[in-house]
Amino acid sequence: MTTRVPEAFDATCEGIRVTSATFSISLYATPAPSEIGQPIVDIFERYRELVGDDTLKFYATGTMSKHKPVTKRALGMPAVWMKPGARLSDLVSVEYHDGAQFNDAPKHLWAVHGSEEVDGERITDPTVIRLSLPAQSALDDPEAMIALTTELWGMAEFRFAHAGFAFECSRYMAETAHEHAYAQSMRHPGIDIAHTANDAIMMGEDAIRGIGWLTLLDEATAERVGGSEGLAETLGDEAVVLIQRGVMLRADESPQFGDVNRKDDLPGYRAVYAAVQSLMTDTSDVPCLDIGGDFEARTEAWLTRFGS
Repeated sequence: MTTRVPEAFDATCEGIRVTSATFSISLYATPAPSEIGQPIVDIFERYRELVGDDTLKFYATGTMSKHKPVTKRALGMPAVWMKPGARLSDLVSVEYHDGAQFNDAPKHLWAVHGSEEVDGERITDPTVIRLSLPAQSALDDPEAMIALTTELWGMAEFRFAHAGFAFECSRYMAETAHEHAYAQSMRHPGIDIAHTANDAIMMGEDAIRGIGWLTLLDEATAERVGGSEGLAETLGDEAVVLIQRGVMLRADESPQFGDVNRKDDLPGYRAVYAAVQSLMTDTSDVPCLDIGGDFEARTEAWLTRFGS
């Protein structure tokens, strides 16, 4: 069992950290950010309590072309935006990270991304709240990551969530970052490639984005794949945990990277993927990774790596 994060996961180019291995939790809710409201603030406050404000060095909203140094005012943005009656644009999006410089791929990140109704219309992609911690923290204490994931799940009426290892990529050197992350993720399928906005688009109105070490479904979504009892029959009782408003599918005792070159293709992850595959979006019609060659086919191969 892996107890250390492989050094090859973190890559630098021209003095920029282009990829970082993290443990990432992504939570998806159907309502607009303003409808979720205070829980968004509460989840951000919980993350700040966990990592400390000094950890978060840079931030960017959805309308900023470049991350800027974090200020007290910037840290207060979610609270201001989520006040009842606040005037919001059609896109509510902000992220905070810990890079040593603005263009680094972070080890710590918190982000919210969602659409608001404008002139009676709203993009139906879900609201996403995503946070990342250093990958080593999950190897050191997987039970703490389960506790954190279920705690955050209970703070709002989320429809779907996944948690596990994931690459954070520098958006300033996206092609270099995605090529490296793609190669590593195809070899080590247990590490995902995170992208907040694209992940929301992949979800659409009623699909799920994929699986992780932990995959959380609300009751209505779980019923579409047999409910807790049906999933337990398929995956075994130990892999299906009843949680508030739904179920959590646990692919392994602890999060795994896997290594297909050593015939470690993560059978537990593959079993969860097979059990919920019918919920997933059409992988031939989703935003592509910023990679070369036949990028559409390569992206689809990556998204379906647990089923190939």
